[in-house]
Amino acid sequence: MIVLNQKPFPNEHVFSWLLRNYFLSGAANFLCFQKQINIDATKLYANQVFGSSYEATIQILDNRQKLISNHTTALLWQVSVGELAHGNSPALDSFEHMNEQQFFGHDTSWHACQHCIEEDMERYGVSYWHAAHQYPSVFTCFKHLRPLLFAKEPVKNIYAEVLPQNVTTWESVAPEASQVLIGWQCYLKEVIDQCHTNISRIAQIKPKIIKYFNVDKYKQREKKLYCERLNLEFEQAMGNQLLQYLFRDYSRENSRGKTNVFSILFINHYKPNGVRNPVYWLAVAYWLKISKQLDVLS
Repeated sequence: MIVLNQKPFPNEHVFSWLLRNYFLSGAANFLCFQKQINIDATKLYANQVFGSSYEATIQILDNRQKLISNHTTALLWQVSVGELAHGNSPALDSFEHMNEQQFFGHDTSWHACQHCIEEDMERYGVSYWHAAHQYPSVFTCFKHLRPLLFAKEPVKNIYAEVLPQNVTTWESVAPEASQVLIGWQCYLKEVIDQCHTNISRIAQIKPKIIKYFNVDKYKQREKKLYCERLNLEFEQAMGNQLLQYLFRDYSRENSRGKTNVFSILFINHYKPNGVRNPVYWLAVAYWLKISKQLDVLS
């Protein structure tokens, strides 16, 4: 029986903690190590929050609220599902991710900050994946205000046994951080800060958006036309550069982007427990702020 004595380092993602403990365990392989601690986690993705493997990893450690707040990206996903960090909050395996990673323009692999890597190596003798670097569409280390990096051969799944120190060549997540992208980044920073200080306000973003647009008052065909009109206005206000960074469809050379954020949120929802990436809701919230002067965070 393996005894897990190593606690997570500051802001270490729980999957990174799991990988480091495997390295220290002497187990024959990662799968064997996991079986000895009664979990089965082969999909160790940066944007993975929901599912039995994630919940099982959380339960191994003490103080669930502290773990979810400081060692996962789950706080931001509260935009999509409501509060998760309280004692009576739903378990993380109560929800299911939608199959939508291929829709995003921004990189979704594991990210790191060069300054953090150097500090971690000096302090702990090992580097690790920081939870704060994995928030979807974030491209800045908010601690050092430096660009986040991804491996030239992207690390999609750390089940492949990769820590930041094992990566030889890095590339910038957002090589051209224009004022438009910086504006988006500042908004995300505001949201993430409130995730730690005012969870109830974060959990109200989605209900406020739904109430504002009141899409359900329309019949199905009218609802589709309404979403098309909203999306056109949304596209004009957000601009191509930000849309291309957020959603892959807008980078296609042969046609205009086909992503309709409003249809995705209000019409095309097929899984009862399926959860949309918070980037969709936050993009709409950001549009309301810059175009309609409506701040759903207030």
